[in-house]
Amino acid sequence: GFTGTPIFDANASQQKIEDTQVSMRTTADLFQKQLHAYTITHAIEDGNVLRFHVDYFKPEGKNPPKPGEAIAKKAVIEAILSKHDAATGGRRFNAILATASINDAIEYHALFKTLQAQRVQEKQAADPDFKPLNIACVFSPPAQLAENPESKKDIEQLSEDLPQEQEDNKVEPEAKKKALEAILADYNTRYGTNHRLSEFDLYYQDLQKRIKDQQWPNADYPPAQKIDITIVVDMLLTGF
Repeated sequence: GFTGTPIFDANASQQKIEDTQVSMRTTADLFQKQLHAYTITHAIEDGNVLRFHVDYFKPEGKNPPKPGEAIAKKAVIEAILSKHDAATGGRRFNAILATASINDAIEYHALFKTLQAQRVQEKQAADPDFKPLNIACVFSPPAQLAENPESKKDIEQLSEDLPQEQEDNKVEPEAKKKALEAILADYNTRYGTNHRLSEFDLYYQDLQKRIKDQQWPNADYPPAQKIDITIVVDMLLTGF
């Protein structure tokens, strides 16, 4: 049979030109009538996809921040930190935080680091055994800044189906490179690894493996090796 994710105006990447009219090419343009639809609801009912829970965040107060503002990100992180243990059964499961852009991912990672450092000081005074969440972040680096042809090829292959990241990396690529290097440095310190930007694919594979290895109820997997939350752009890790 035929299967695939339908292409609508919002996620279309190819243009359709008719005379002087330009529009985006969609699935309906190509196939016209839909023969059958197999949705996520069907997949869950058939047991092909795990059930999932969507938790919405609603800012409180008289002057709630607008989406995308720095204070909104801080509020989102505080909400995540306050409910993560309960939502994951005492950290038996991990989570993905999908952001709208590379800059958002960078900012969320930095805020998690700052706010968790504050929580450690507050929590460990009452509970010496308290451990902060292990936070990882991944996005494709700017391919144009790759150190060698092989690395550039790996990065281009990784970001081939990630148009949002390709566009993001066109703006201030050096800044994004430095941010990703700092993220890798934090990762190396936490897990005792030695990943480098020139071998980004190895970092990506290691991160994937840690997420996959944390399969509940795998009690033998050390908590220090787990990734509790992975920050991604759009859904870079949908292959999981």
